[in-house]
Amino acid sequence: MTALQTHIVEQEHRLRKSTEDLKAMQRSLEVKQRKLSDLEQFLERMEKERVALKVKKDFIEHHVRRSLCEPRKAGPEAESLRKNKIEICTLEEKICHLDHLVHRQSSKMRTYLKQIKGLSAEVWARESAVESLTERLHAAQAQNVELKYKLEFWSSQDPKKNSLGMSV
Repeated sequence: MTALQTHIVEQEHRLRKSTEDLKAMQRSLEVKQRKLSDLEQFLERMEKERVALKVKKDFIEHHVRRSLCEPRKAGPEAESLRKNKIEICTLEEKICHLDHLVHRQSSKMRTYLKQIKGLSAEVWARESAVESLTERLHAAQAQNVELKYKLEFWSSQDPKKNSLGMSV
């Protein structure tokens, strides 16, 4: 095997390896993008839930304020007021929990975005490297074909015609 053929085989191996690495990185990028999409949908649902809880809490607070403005009534009205205050506290806790969860998930989403950006840049660099390797491989193969053609051509010529040596 000639040096050029060895070089071509090495380039082919590097190209295969680079292509495999590129495909693995693209799969990883797709997984991260799916996770990011799922996380965005999750955050949207949490935000909708938070808004719904806030509306419910505001409604109950309004009802409680209205009840406090009215003259005091004993019995079921006082019990209803107490239950409403408990429900307001419960809703505030749920809203606070959702705020905390949204904050954590937003942080996680920013991390995914950074990872996706880094992977995208690396995929682009790998694609460029694969393209470069492919071009170099094609150039080496063309050079190999040309050299084989020249070898065949010069091998088929009459050695006496090709000799430039002087006779004495």
